[in-house]
Amino acid sequence: MRRVESPLIGRTYRFGPFRDTVESLGFAMNETFDYHTAAFDYVLHKSKTDVDFYLRLDVDAVRGYIEQPQAEIIVRDIRLLRAVYHRGFDYDGDIPREMVAKAEAVLRTLHERLKVEAAFRIA
Repeated sequence: MRRVESPLIGRTYRFGPFRDTVESLGFAMNETFDYHTAAFDYVLHKSKTDVDFYLRLDVDAVRGYIEQPQAEIIVRDIRLLRAVYHRGFDYDGDIPREMVAKAEAVLRTLHERLKVEAAFRIA
């Protein structure tokens, strides 16, 4: 796992427009959301038998509930994740350089679409 340091973290948005923006870039809301928290995943690499890589945006509801278009959400965390087939997330596993480069390109576009300076760093 690698964390992303970004000016997006701590910013608030209305849920509906935020969801529409990130989904237009290829993110999908993770199925494990509840009323107060959600994650949007961008698939960097998908394997049916080995290792998958994701760019994840974690958000929390500040006012209202997740899935209400007018709810206010805050971006809590941005991470690159490695998932091992039939095992789950490998938080200590390495993220290959090509996955980091792909995530950087997606993050640049995301920052641009959300009108935030693309001053991020993948730690």
